Amino acid sequence: MTRTRTWRRSRLLAGALSLTMIAAACGGRDSEAKGGDSGDEGGSSGTEVAGGQSLVDTSICADYQPTQGVTDKTIKLGTSMPQSGPFAVFGGILNGLNAYFDWRNDNGGVAGRQVELVAYDDEYKADRTSDNVKKLVEEDKVFALVSVLGTQNNLGVRDYLDENCVPDMGVATGSPQWGDAAQYPWLQGGIPSYALEMKRLVDYLEEVQPDAKIALLRQNDDFGDAYENSLNLLTEKNDMEVVATETYDPLASTDTKAQVDKLAQSDATVFVNGASGSQCPNTLKFVPKEWKVLTYVGTTCNSKLALSLAGGNEEGIISTQATLDPANTEDQKDPAMQEFLTESVKHGLTKDEAELGVAAIGWGFGAQMAELLESPKELTRGDLMTSAWSTDADAVGLMRPGSKLITDGAKDPWLLESLRIVKRTDGQWVEASPMKDYNGQSNDFVGS
Repeated sequence: MTRTRTWRRSRLLAGALSLTMIAAACGGRDSEAKGGDSGDEGGSSGTEVAGGQSLVDTSICADYQPTQGVTDKTIKLGTSMPQSGPFAVFGGILNGLNAYFDWRNDNGGVAGRQVELVAYDDEYKADRTSDNVKKLVEEDKVFALVSVLGTQNNLGVRDYLDENCVPDMGVATGSPQWGDAAQYPWLQGGIPSYALEMKRLVDYLEEVQPDAKIALLRQNDDFGDAYENSLNLLTEKNDMEVVATETYDPLASTDTKAQVDKLAQSDATVFVNGASGSQCPNTLKFVPKEWKVLTYVGTTCNSKLALSLAGGNEEGIISTQATLDPANTEDQKDPAMQEFLTESVKHGLTKDEAELGVAAIGWGFGAQMAELLESPKELTRGDLMTSAWSTDADAVGLMRPGSKLITDGAKDPWLLESLRIVKRTDGQWVEASPMKDYNGQSNDFVGS
């Protein structure tokens, strides 16, 4: 188990989210929100959310514990994410979460309470995630999960958490499957949908390469399915074409050279590097110099830390971006970014960790969770989810100016749906195409 931390809260600012994260509900906030011990009987049944849809029905829960993990003084949260193995790069998210909640605890807490975070290492292995989550719920008695990382990992616990009505918030994966709020109302995604990523990429290619020929490297899992299915759908009615696809097992191999070599034999003009973890920047090392393609990496691969592993082969690649970048000199002038860079270092991060980007994601997930926890008048699991499905707010935290946070029940379950295209230039991300808003549309780009 990682260190367990408690926090205090300062003020609710319009700036404390982070890198690919989504902030949360506005309105209806009550700083005197009450919660009880785990034996309380509170909670809502069939609570109406925006759009007139009843998503949160606690009457069907196997053993509904509305305020488990909540006392008058504390809120206990849990998470499971890789802190070792080939995906250990994402362990920085936990450092950011810890820093954020330490900061909040030093300034009054969240909803008038100190926050405890209990975290376990799963090495990105779904079976370990399942064991960790059950321990968090049944033994550690957490109120909710926050920022559990990985598509397969969250799929492996989704039914369990849904049956027990335990919130799974700020999920650290953009699987399109998180768009099914009607079927799974206890899970909410924490980054833009992978399908939306591909839509923003294709829209950009319409500007610069309308007849693009695309080569795709993908994982042999739901993460890979999301990229491939979306690209196939989005290229059906234009002059683009997916001309080559190669697959690899992210848990069995750290070397994608053979796959890249095969893709380089195609006539592709665009290479979508759909790897994650350290395999994504390592893949950039295998792209032949003579293969003149425009290379795209996903939002899970565009931090300064990840790209530091690319061996200098990241120059000229493109990506999508939803938030301010802590490594960008212009973004560092933003007041919200200055606050993050200052306060995170005071609460456990080094200056390098703050600027490398991964910890900023955790800081943002923490801010999102804090915002949601302060929205309900009664701090119960059911009311937390109801707030999450009825959000309408302007940009907060490190989200880029002009972004919106809007959910409308099952009609619009995605919090963050604005992205821009950026290009790696002289060691920094530079805008190649401005922010574009796709509010309410993410599920339209999924494919099958």
